Amino acid sequence: MAQTIFIIIISILVFDFLLERLLDYLNSTYWSNELPKELEGIYDAETKKPSQIDAYGAGYINKNLEKIVGIQTDKPLKRAIFPNGGVRMVEDGLNAYGYKLGFHLIF
Repeated sequence: MAQTIFIIIISILVFDFLLERLLDYLNSTYWSNELPKELEGIYDAETKKPSQIDAYGAGYINKNLEKIVGIQTDKPLKRAIFPNGGVRMVEDGLNAYGYKLGFHLIF
């Protein structure tokens, strides 16, 4: 009985592994770096101001109710930049979507 349960568990794990590999392969064959036309203009990226705790003022979701939440940028759906991980990584990410880094660091 224990051997049968062991074989079933191993079979499920092997099947899950093979299915995951197949799905990864299928995803990689349909991968595209181009942004679909339907999604253009929805997202924006900050290019000049690194994101910090005090980079932007308080973000009001509903000003009538005085609810203040921490919005990372000055507009909804705007991507903030975090150069703490490396400026070159931020610059490459912006260049991939057609943006230019708006500040230069001097070392």
